[in-house]
Amino acid sequence: MKTLSFRQIDYEKLMRMPGPIERWLYRYFAHDTLFFGRDPTLRAIRASEILDGCGIVMRSRPRDTYKRIVQALNALQAEKIIEAYEVEGICQGLKKLDVSYTIQLTSEFVKAMRRADQVAREKREDFKVIVGTEPKGFVSANPEQRKQLKEIRTRRRSGLAEVPSSKTD
Repeated sequence: MKTLSFRQIDYEKLMRMPGPIERWLYRYFAHDTLFFGRDPTLRAIRASEILDGCGIVMRSRPRDTYKRIVQALNALQAEKIIEAYEVEGICQGLKKLDVSYTIQLTSEFVKAMRRADQVAREKREDFKVIVGTEPKGFVSANPEQRKQLKEIRTRRRSGLAEVPSSKTD
């Protein structure tokens, strides 16, 4: 927060999700889309990674756990985060050790994450314009700086006027 390195996610959508697996996957996909230079629409993840990430323990019958993960993927599909997914068992002989999921994210979700990244960059640039440097910690703004920041953001939202560049450019 102090260095403005956070990104926005759709909190309302996150809270509408019915369980911890759905919420964790949503945050995982949002983070993965923002911070890694991979193909923005395809993801591969294993059931063991999902369980470790969201803190859920494998049930006594693993198929019940895998079924719950598929239900979570279906919920994300209903929320237009996932376009499609494929399930592939990882077996040793007849015993299923894990399950691999290949997931295709929707273009709307990827666009929303890119927009969140753009907004974060704009906020950092606005900070540089007002303070003159990258944020390295909390900086208390005086009333004049807050007024300038509001004007810059209003101009940017309107798209009518040029936004001033930072003092260090």
